[in-house]
Amino acid sequence: MRKALLGTLLKPVQTPYQCLSYRPLLLLNFAMKMYAKTKPTDWLRCCQWWWHQKSGFIPGRSLTLSLCTLFGAMQHIDPAVWAAAVFLDAGKEFDLVEWGFMFATLRNIGVGDILQIVTVLFTQRTARIRVNDIVTTPTDITRGAR
Repeated sequence: MRKALLGTLLKPVQTPYQCLSYRPLLLLNFAMKMYAKTKPTDWLRCCQWWWHQKSGFIPGRSLTLSLCTLFGAMQHIDPAVWAAAVFLDAGKEFDLVEWGFMFATLRNIGVGDILQIVTVLFTQRTARIRVNDIVTTPTDITRGAR
C-alpha cells in the first residue's frame, strides 16, 4: 500500500530534449489513493477550528478572503508596533516538509486521532524511479507530501 512508481511525463507542446520539458508523475497504489482522498473530509470536520484563517485547499475559501482579512487587520495595527504578514506558497512548502517536525507539531496542537491517519500516509513509504524503461530498486521517501 505504501509503494509508488515515479516516472516522467512530457509537457504539452514541449521539446523532448530538455529536462524542464518533463513533469514528474507519481503512480500510487489504488488503496492508498482511496485512503488519502476519503480522509480529508474527516480532517475538515475535526480540524476546522485551528485553521480558520487558512484559505488554500478548503472548499469555499479563496485568496480573496485572506486578502480581505489582511486589509482589515492593517486598519487596526498600531503604527508604533512591528507587524508582519506571511503568505506561503503551498506548491513549494510541501516539498520541504520534515516528517519528524510535522508529527511533533500535530501531536503538540492536539489533533488526536487525525495523527494516526497522517502517520499511515507518511511513514514507511518507498518509490521506484523509472527512467528510459529502466526501473530502480525501491528507495525510501522521507520528506514531501502527497
